[in-house]
Amino acid sequence: MFKQTQTKITGTGLALPARRVEAAEVAAWLGTTTEWVAQTAGVQTRYYADHETGAQLGALALSRALDDAGIALEHLDLVMAAGATYDQPVPCNAALLLREMQAPAPGPACWDVDATCLGFIAAFEIANALIASGRYRHIAVVTTEIASKSLNVKQKESAALFGDASAAVIFSASPEGETSRVRSSIMETYVEGAHLAVVKGGGNALPGRHALTQAADFAFSMQGRELLRLSHKTIRPFMERLFGPLEFSWTAVDCLIPHQASATGLLLAERALDLPPDTFYRTLADYGNCVAASLPLSLHLAIREGRIRRGDTVCLVGTGAGFALGGVVFEY
Repeated sequence: MFKQTQTKITGTGLALPARRVEAAEVAAWLGTTTEWVAQTAGVQTRYYADHETGAQLGALALSRALDDAGIALEHLDLVMAAGATYDQPVPCNAALLLREMQAPAPGPACWDVDATCLGFIAAFEIANALIASGRYRHIAVVTTEIASKSLNVKQKESAALFGDASAAVIFSASPEGETSRVRSSIMETYVEGAHLAVVKGGGNALPGRHALTQAADFAFSMQGRELLRLSHKTIRPFMERLFGPLEFSWTAVDCLIPHQASATGLLLAERALDLPPDTFYRTLADYGNCVAASLPLSLHLAIREGRIRRGDTVCLVGTGAGFALGGVVFEY
């Protein structure tokens, strides 16, 4: 049984690359039409990193989140980088980010969390558990994705989807008397779908210097139709388990933020969950699928737009390669 814990989101921040890319530019690159990109991918604009590194974007997002929270960098106990892309394999993204921020020595603990598109939810769970244990009081989760470097031009449906972004969230122990808390959280894996979304190259199975390695091995590849089928089959039973310990269902939350996987995926999820109008929050059209950064990016924007206010009940839910499902219900 999940134990509810007094963890509060105290600040959020967002950083985007300077280059804004419209559907027409993507259409020209892919050899298709603007209408096809807008309708098939459901993305009108997205951002691509040209000169920015992941560490630079992450440092900017974290600085903005710290300002929002009113917390100094030196008061952080832990920084987790929760993206699926990275500037280099070693050291971890979190260390490169802290170097970019010129963190004082000794700096906070840091490590990376990689659960592909569910990286933010995995890091949320870890942050919540560590704060509940009393081990740490202030934790930053920074999710930076530069997916544009690994787009597969041979798979137009996926290449038209992705964008780059960095979003940071500060988690703290809730002050005495405040209601902010985590109500429920679970993650599940269905290994029957482990082959449906992959980047084959770069690991020990197919290292960069392997004689058989091809450029396409380092690009993202997915079987979108099969992923949609598996997601549609599993999402409602998953939500029943996520909300099982609670006295209300997902239709009663103030805001439900899904991972911005695709236009079709969002439509199927909304229909499967029978949500009230205006509960389901979308950012796909303006930012694309930003991999693990999609959820914290959407959370940040929903707060800034007043869609989420203090005391509201919020649900984050998504899918990831593996095939995995993850969700968290919290009182903001």
